[in-house]
Amino acid sequence: MESGVLQGPVKAMIPAPKVSVAVPVYNEESVLPDLLRRTLATLDSLPGGPHEIVLVDDGSSDRTWQILEPATADEPRIVAVTLSARLTPVRSEHFADQLSSIVVRGSLATRYEWAYPLHLLRS
Repeated sequence: MESGVLQGPVKAMIPAPKVSVAVPVYNEESVLPDLLRRTLATLDSLPGGPHEIVLVDDGSSDRTWQILEPATADEPRIVAVTLSARLTPVRSEHFADQLSSIVVRGSLATRYEWAYPLHLLRS
């Protein structure tokens, strides 16, 4: 018998991360169903979890919020926030970043633009 504190295989002590993907949206009704489907499929393929998508609707004038609202009821990994008015594009992007950083629950958070290459690799 060997002496020592550890015997047998050593297991990883670091848990897999919970990933949060922050997505600012504005008038995205034409692409939103596909964005949700493909992003959820990508998150499903990642270890760890539960992962989530945090969407911040910047006062869309189309049906973006009408698509997001029932999606949040049907899928607990989708978190959506709507702003009552459109901010200027630069202020809007900054505000969406700030708001999503407050709302996210994952141990690893990324904006959708940065996650897009990973998204393409999995499609």
